[in-house]
Amino acid sequence: MSPRRLQVSLAKPGKADQDYPPLTLDELQGILSGAWRSEAEAYLYVHDGQENIFLLQAESQAFEVMVRVKDKFGLLGMLGKQQVLELPFGLLSLEDAQRLLKLFYEDNYPALRSLHRQIQAGP
Repeated sequence: MSPRRLQVSLAKPGKADQDYPPLTLDELQGILSGAWRSEAEAYLYVHDGQENIFLLQAESQAFEVMVRVKDKFGLLGMLGKQQVLELPFGLLSLEDAQRLLKLFYEDNYPALRSLHRQIQAGP
């Protein structure tokens, strides 16, 4: 089975979005540590062609991460069918953002919701 490929776009204020061809997780990992991180207010968004979006905005030494997923089957246990759930993860290290991105690529939205709950609950 070939790796999942998702749409990726780089958005910069005042400029047209830069769309990449569909990328695998490994291909996107290289972009995450690239020069775009130094541009003010630039962000990457990864989407599956539906309503599921993984948004990364580079901060000085971290990423602001927000995930928006559609709960098609009520699997997230919180919303009715066909509801959209926003999961703001806040500032994360590159490594933590990569772990969440891996779950997004794996279509593992219940695990993302669980991690979001843990982060919200605090230590």
